[in-house]
Amino acid sequence: MSKRTIQLPDEFKHPLFGVDKVTFDETMNKEELMQVPFLLDILDETIDRSTSSTSLFRRWREGKEEISNMFSQRNRQAARPKMIAGIGWFISLIYWTNKKKVKRLTHLKEELSLMEIQPVNLYERLSFLMENPDHYQSFIQLSQLYDELEKKWMLEDRKKQNMDNN
Repeated sequence: MSKRTIQLPDEFKHPLFGVDKVTFDETMNKEELMQVPFLLDILDETIDRSTSSTSLFRRWREGKEEISNMFSQRNRQAARPKMIAGIGWFISLIYWTNKKKVKRLTHLKEELSLMEIQPVNLYERLSFLMENPDHYQSFIQLSQLYDELEKKWMLEDRKKQNMDNN
């Protein structure tokens, strides 16, 4: 295995994610690299954002039950890192479903406000999640945000397909 460590650019440093460096195996495929929030965008990988978005929505659905079980066992500590990863993937999805790459986590409010496809009151809801990632209510809110975003994205995709067919 060929390990590589990269220093995160300042634009990607955020207290919630709490890391300065990321170490990963260079032999990992893009699907595996996606497990580390923002890594594909930091590495400036060329990706099909539509396919990658579908993979991230699927990954959330697969991990959602595990997080739910942790909260039902009142194990907020165990749920916290999984929630943080879920929040990171969700931020990526906001960009990717809008056909953009994540360029920075700084100025998130301004950048998110420019996104065409987004859930209602996105920034306020996301701020709550980022401040309270280990609360059960945050889990419920994050699940709802994923569902809303996926529906809006699918609707937008159908509209585009209909326009292309006409």
